[in-house]
Amino acid sequence: GGGGGTSVRSVSMPLPPSSSARMEGGEGSGSSAARRRDSPGLARASNPLPSQPQEGRMKTTRTKKRPNVLLVVHESLGAAPLATSRGHKAAPYYHSALLSDPNFYSFNHARTVAGTTPIATPAILTGLLPYSDDGASIVRGSALAKDFKGGGYDTASFVSYGADWRSDAGGGWAILSDHLLDDFDTVVGPDETGEERVNEYGMDDRRTVKYMEKWLTERGERANNGGDDPPSPSSPFYAVLVFNNQHFPHLLHETYSGGSAEYEGSPSDPNYADYASPEARYFSSLRTMDESLRSLFENLRSSGELDNTVVMGAGDHGETPGVMKRLGDVDSVILDVPLWMYIPPGLLPERAFVDDAGGGDGSGDGNGNNGGRRDTHLRANTNRTVSTLDIVPTMRDLLGYDAPYFTAEQRSECVTGRSLLSSTLPKNRLSVGWGGAPLDSIAVGSFTMTNVGFLYYPLVDGAGPEKEHRPGRGGELRSPPSSSQSKSHVVRFRHSERDPFFGLMERPFSSLPAEDRRRWTDMLREDGWLDHPMIKRTMPDLEAFLEGNRGEQSGGGILGLASRLRFW
Repeated sequence: GGGGGTSVRSVSMPLPPSSSARMEGGEGSGSSAARRRDSPGLARASNPLPSQPQEGRMKTTRTKKRPNVLLVVHESLGAAPLATSRGHKAAPYYHSALLSDPNFYSFNHARTVAGTTPIATPAILTGLLPYSDDGASIVRGSALAKDFKGGGYDTASFVSYGADWRSDAGGGWAILSDHLLDDFDTVVGPDETGEERVNEYGMDDRRTVKYMEKWLTERGERANNGGDDPPSPSSPFYAVLVFNNQHFPHLLHETYSGGSAEYEGSPSDPNYADYASPEARYFSSLRTMDESLRSLFENLRSSGELDNTVVMGAGDHGETPGVMKRLGDVDSVILDVPLWMYIPPGLLPERAFVDDAGGGDGSGDGNGNNGGRRDTHLRANTNRTVSTLDIVPTMRDLLGYDAPYFTAEQRSECVTGRSLLSSTLPKNRLSVGWGGAPLDSIAVGSFTMTNVGFLYYPLVDGAGPEKEHRPGRGGELRSPPSSSQSKSHVVRFRHSERDPFFGLMERPFSSLPAEDRRRWTDMLREDGWLDHPMIKRTMPDLEAFLEGNRGEQSGGGILGLASRLRFW
């Protein structure tokens, strides 16, 4: 059982098979058995691959060599400070070498789902955001490492922050064990290495990367038996790399001060002006992040793995000096995060390219102005609103799954992401996120939300920032400076028996101009929300209402959702 007696469901999404008719690898092991029931999972080493359900069915013929997958989680890395001039100075490798690489995709309007790690990090690693107790259990049973391991992948976890959360005994942090410890062949952290804890409770990210580099080197040496030829391990790898240096109080770089040596802001007044002031330590810590990424990519290249490795990374949430602020607030500092992907061109399937583009290498900008190179949906989506929930479905799309990329059970109790690979997202998109969940409530098996809402991000063209500031309601949310700004509305569910839209937007639907009413209806339908199980279950009359058939909302509705999530 899971925390506080809550059971943990094992949800397996079969991996596409290798080029052979049989699967490599075997049964996952480790402490996961204590928390999960046996899963139908994948075929074992000597058994033929069972017929796959429609969900997870392979879309394309696999190449002879399956790609490696590396997921990078940036603890407490926000997009806003990284996009400033000081952020550019602090992270020159990221802003020059990586952003100029045609195989690197940086998404300008990326949103996380929460201001707290036990919700935000699993969302990156599963593509799932639960909105019920059953959903929380499903997320715990949906670890990728189990499926990759069963599919013949080498699995490794490199986590900078210390293992105090490992002894949480079913508490709110125990969910991280499901996704960072269980079913990994190799686990590296301060407890395993004895490395000094340098940033409150973590080891230096640069040291963590060195351990990963050592692991890559040893894999190559074993595959090559000590010869001089380039290493070519027979098994691909799935690895997770979790950085911690940006977490409060922010690790100071040895020689790069970032404009300051000490943090002198007041935790009792943690506004962004103080946070970005010359006294902050944050920009100094960004230099350590930059050095870690440089070391990582250079080693992947020197080890011969880069051309066959998909690397995807994201901040789990932004940060403020008063660390508790982010647990309850949803504002731009917290929800704007960097989200990036490195995908070698040889791994892009044909469906990744925009149909009406010319020939080339897939590094266009999504607008057709690319000197003859083919546009990709990925490049076009760098200027759309995306979510950290989109990482896993994009990865699964790249590996060859058919949509949908999640099981029916997962979709019934969780919000899921969308693939960014094979279609261009609409300009207007709803992104869902929680303001934060009290950790003690998760510990007793109750996924309680202090506040919850849809986050509305229509992109507004123009150089000037578009603001919608609602004092006391989360402030403004908008992207880092760019050619397109985003305007948002933060919502908390409220109940109205006569107007379900009031529960969604806290204003009567009839008060909106006709154009806005059409835009909302189209967006909710085109983005799939009117068919989402959460909406069908809790707001069954919403679609009819939006079409002009005002009906009484009896039972269930927003009130039902509020009571199930125990908001108050």
